Amino acid sequence: MNTLLFLVAAPLCLGSVGLFLPAFLKKLGGVGLLAYNLYLTLLLFLKPSGAWAVNGVVLLESTPLSRVMALFIGLLGLLIYVYSLKDLPREYEGKSLPLILLTIGSALGVVFSTHIIPLFIFWGLSGLVLYFYALLGGTGGAEEAKKSFLMVGGSDLFLLLGLAVCRVKTEGEGGEPACVS
Repeated sequence: MNTLLFLVAAPLCLGSVGLFLPAFLKKLGGVGLLAYNLYLTLLLFLKPSGAWAVNGVVLLESTPLSRVMALFIGLLGLLIYVYSLKDLPREYEGKSLPLILLTIGSALGVVFSTHIIPLFIFWGLSGLVLYFYALLGGTGGAEEAKKSFLMVGGSDLFLLLGLAVCRVKTEGEGGEPACVS
């Protein structure tokens, strides 16, 4: 399996399945996976690898900046997860630990994305995870969660609108669109 794909997909899969796992497996699996992800990120930082493509279209690629950012995401993600094991109240533990994994997976997806489609998928997933974090606040958090989700979704809509305007403007000039690759 491609290293980039594993770095992004493994936290997302364990975070999705983690909601249904027993607490012991959730804790052990998360720490083990994040430690292994940090190891792979360090290897990727020291010895860069290629990209992950589907039908010739490169979707995830390792660039020097993305490797540095992924190293910090991996290190901080592992530290946050380990400290959450100790200091998180029991009633939030079952919901919060998988959300940490989903956050790390979506952040790595955003960092390694080179195509606009996976970038929007991972960016939208990070907004959805933000919504679920806000829902952990109880009954008072539901209204704030809805407001934050609408705000993030609205900003995504304006980003799409800006890209569409950029594409239309550059197509009219007969050139290749500079803002959408």
